[in-house]
Amino acid sequence: MSKLDLRFFDILSYLEDLGIPVHEEGKNISEGWIGIQCPFCDDISNHLGINLDTKVGRCWKCKTPVSAISLIMMLENISYGGACERLKEYPDPYYNQEIRERNLKTSGHILPREATKDFSSIALNYLINRNFTPTILIPKYDLYCTNNLGKYKFRIVIPIIINYEIVGFTSRDYTDRAELRYRKCSIEESRIHHKEWLYNIDTIKDKVLIVEGPTDVWRMGDGCISPLTSEFSNRQIEILSTKKIKEAYFLFDSEPNAQAQAKRMANNLSAFIPHVEVLELASGDPGGLDEIEAQKIMSEIF
Repeated sequence: MSKLDLRFFDILSYLEDLGIPVHEEGKNISEGWIGIQCPFCDDISNHLGINLDTKVGRCWKCKTPVSAISLIMMLENISYGGACERLKEYPDPYYNQEIRERNLKTSGHILPREATKDFSSIALNYLINRNFTPTILIPKYDLYCTNNLGKYKFRIVIPIIINYEIVGFTSRDYTDRAELRYRKCSIEESRIHHKEWLYNIDTIKDKVLIVEGPTDVWRMGDGCISPLTSEFSNRQIEILSTKKIKEAYFLFDSEPNAQAQAKRMANNLSAFIPHVEVLELASGDPGGLDEIEAQKIMSEIF
């Protein structure tokens, strides 16, 4: 397990070694999930549910979102980096071989050389202050951090992953002081042209929610994509037209220019997708929604 991919973590063996009782069936346990006593609250039952595929879950009592990493940090009282190392000690030998073979390719130097998984406190606070949970967000989207070196300094590096391969990256300034909030890698640094990028596209099926930027995708989750541009390129439209999407929804910033842009994009996609709809927020943008509001919108769409 050379990459930090929670799917390859044998959580059952890990919990067994720690002597923690695991419930694989019974009350409140869905298929493909396990339940354990939640270490984040005064739980006396098995309210912490964890999905065996994603290794992410939530306590149904205290509502704390949990990933394998945050769980290890709590159970062993160790740092994020220490938890990542512990996770690597428990590779799952039975994980689907086909998935293993298509694990993300990172040959060459697509990402900045100074990019690291050791997030600074400033970078972590940027995420926390925006109501994201770093221990879930960082491994889910394979995020990296830079510090005070290189042309992408003081940024969260966001890999663009298409067909389970990193094809390029964009980056977000976490100090809110840079002139450019987002900075993409150059075309020369990317495996495919920026006009073919569709962030998070590997998670869509027959329905898709389209938002403006990466942080909006982080808030809304699987099934949500971003073109990372002010307009869809013809190539991006062609790519979406091959995905057999039946329904597409736009959720852009509430300000008038963003709404006009969403309507233009929706009109372009309506030639290829049977149902296209523009949703509107009362104020702000998707990235500013709280988790409950975001989940409500996603449950209504999917």
